[in-house]
Amino acid sequence: MKFFEIPMRNFSQLVRIRQKLDENVRLVSFLDEFQRQENIWMKILWKDVDIQQLINDVDAFLERFRQFPMQSQTNRRGQEIDQILQDFRSNLSILIELKNESIRERHWKQLIDENMFDHRLMTLENLFQLHFHRDEDKIRSKDDSDSFV
Repeated sequence: MKFFEIPMRNFSQLVRIRQKLDENVRLVSFLDEFQRQENIWMKILWKDVDIQQLINDVDAFLERFRQFPMQSQTNRRGQEIDQILQDFRSNLSILIELKNESIRERHWKQLIDENMFDHRLMTLENLFQLHFHRDEDKIRSKDDSDSFV
């Protein structure tokens, strides 16, 4: 007798399949939760952003991901999720610099003018769309001679 073309005496294969399926369901559910939270974060007005709280929240997601079994973290889907979390987290360190009061007023003016943003309505999503991570060195330097974007 066969069940899904697997002889019934080889039930261990079904157990492994079920475990892998459950593992993927947990990973997809975790990613879905992160993406829902990310959508909420992206709607926050830049002037209202609490960078430290945002970092703490993302770090909590990273910590929860690290609690998944190593097999889950290292499979293809787990590696994709890890990359998504790491990329988001690395962009937050640049936001710290952008939130810094020593950022030159002209840098912000240039950012707003070139991208046609109303600074009063600028959200995290608007900032991420600028791909500011490409100019991380310029942002960190805060040198008057550097162009911001």
